[in-house]
Amino acid sequence: VHRDLYLSHIFLRGEGPPWRLHLIDLARIFRPSPLRIGRWITKDLAALLYSMPKSVFDESDQAELLRHYGEQYEWKVKGRLPSVAAVWEKVAKIRRHDGRRRIGHWPVMLPAPADPSGPLRVAIFIERFDPTLGGAEKSTRQFAGRLVARGHHVTVFTTQPGPPISGVEVVCWSGSRRALWRRRRFRQRCAEIAAAGEFHIYHSLGYTESHNVLQPRAGVSAVQREAKHPGGRKWPNFRAKRIDAAEKRAVELSPRPFVTPISQFTAEQIHSHFDLSAERLVSIFNGIDLSVLELPNRRARRAAMRAELLSDDGEVLLLSIAHDFRLKGIPEMIRAAAMLEGESFRHVVVGRGKAAPYRKLAASLGIEDRVHFVGATDDVRPFYAAADVLVHPTRYDTGSRVVLEALASGLPVITTLQNGAAEILTDGKEGWVIASADGIEDLAEAMRKSLDPAWRKAAGEAALTLRPKLDIERHMDETIALYRRVIEEGPGG
Repeated sequence: VHRDLYLSHIFLRGEGPPWRLHLIDLARIFRPSPLRIGRWITKDLAALLYSMPKSVFDESDQAELLRHYGEQYEWKVKGRLPSVAAVWEKVAKIRRHDGRRRIGHWPVMLPAPADPSGPLRVAIFIERFDPTLGGAEKSTRQFAGRLVARGHHVTVFTTQPGPPISGVEVVCWSGSRRALWRRRRFRQRCAEIAAAGEFHIYHSLGYTESHNVLQPRAGVSAVQREAKHPGGRKWPNFRAKRIDAAEKRAVELSPRPFVTPISQFTAEQIHSHFDLSAERLVSIFNGIDLSVLELPNRRARRAAMRAELLSDDGEVLLLSIAHDFRLKGIPEMIRAAAMLEGESFRHVVVGRGKAAPYRKLAASLGIEDRVHFVGATDDVRPFYAAADVLVHPTRYDTGSRVVLEALASGLPVITTLQNGAAEILTDGKEGWVIASADGIEDLAEAMRKSLDPAWRKAAGEAALTLRPKLDIERHMDETIALYRRVIEEGPGG
């Protein structure tokens, strides 16, 4: 019986039990001196243990191998057999070394389940997994939870875990405070996990280099920078260059991964910026967990929240939810609101952005009593219940979660063509889609039209009909189908 493992070979002599075990290293063509034989045996055993497929041999099998080997060869090396701890320390060194070598290559995968519809083992690489940080983190947490609910095994590898999720295994790696070193070390550790070959799918949401599925929820960084700072900055941005290079490596691995943006808007940008064939680019529209939007006593909570936010219940409550106020078009929203003279409305902005400059802008335009910044919140549902319209004039969004949640809550939406979520909207039906945030007059006109109660009622009802398309279950079906395609097709160009 012979099996080729790493650089070592194992031979079992005999027709059946008891076999005699022999282990040789074909990379070595000389016999080591008696003084160094323990070192070479450590290397042989560690290489063999590291190479044993985890789907076939468990830890008890590996321990049995060490015991059996020691019993047979103790007499030959006269007490110089390595300790078990030394062997496992060498295994860890090989794993780290192999992980670094595998950066930029297709990860090792478990064989496909015998049952084509059987459970999958999925590794998710995401640097930050804390839901308070933004929509991408919230969406990924819901996605991981739904995978587990469907019977799959999910392990999340991260540096910032957030609260636990039932059934989801989370591995948290501590990292440097410096982002450059933290991200580099995160990539290396992800490569070590991919090199071990314990999962069917390695799903990355960042700039790792050892994945077979990449979901760039942040989109293309160069496009986002241009949207936020038109014309570019006046000084060299070396951090941006590093991010662009890491992004390029993540997309253009050899062989190519499957890249799954959350909107066709983002897919077109990826296709134009990177060397990636259309066959490896699979757009899967974003989805949300509709159940978490359910608000007990919704009518009473709406009345209470409106009484808190409005001086007159007859006012129209416009809502914006954002953390990056500049990117999400809050300055343009304020300027557009200033053009609604004589209208009865109040605009509430929810988010952790720095509000002082924008309060100052509103005061300079004479509408400081119309625009209110209420800070961040852990629960946006009462605001959805109280609001009449969501205003989200973003400069760049791959597929705004806020827009999807508002539509699922029955709110009309005003957004821009620079938002992937706008793909699901029909202009004038469930909301208004303007060309860009820079079109302040167009934004003001859309806000003015949204003050009409008859239109808001019809648009809110139309928004609710989109709920099946917004459901995360549809997103899960399409993603799991892609997972099985990845396993079936394997590496590709």
